[in-house]
Amino acid sequence: MSQLERPWGGAAKIYTKKRRLYDELTDRKNSKKLPRLMDTFHVAAALGIRLNRADLLAEGPREELINVYTVDSEGVLWLLMSSLYPDASGQERFEKLVAHAEYGVERLAEEYRTFGSIQSALDRLL
Repeated sequence: MSQLERPWGGAAKIYTKKRRLYDELTDRKNSKKLPRLMDTFHVAAALGIRLNRADLLAEGPREELINVYTVDSEGVLWLLMSSLYPDASGQERFEKLVAHAEYGVERLAEEYRTFGSIQSALDRLL
């Protein structure tokens, strides 16, 4: 287990029930979308955190989205979640981060469908 995995309760990968939405918002060749899954996760998580909203992580099958190391290689999300949830365990912080992202990606996808670009969707949401 790497040093980075420990803060997140040992999680190595992020799993989602909303993979279709992440894929819908990600396209390296389309300037109105985000270029990488990592970017889409960052924006979705930031949006959920900024709006102070999170989806409950329902039980059931989830699809692999991305490695934890890829999304937080420098530990910035860990620091943010630690400051927001100082009494939570690493696993709880990880679950809250994913829950914020699950909410964020859903809202972002709704607004993207309306406005046709990530920037316009974010302008509307923020």
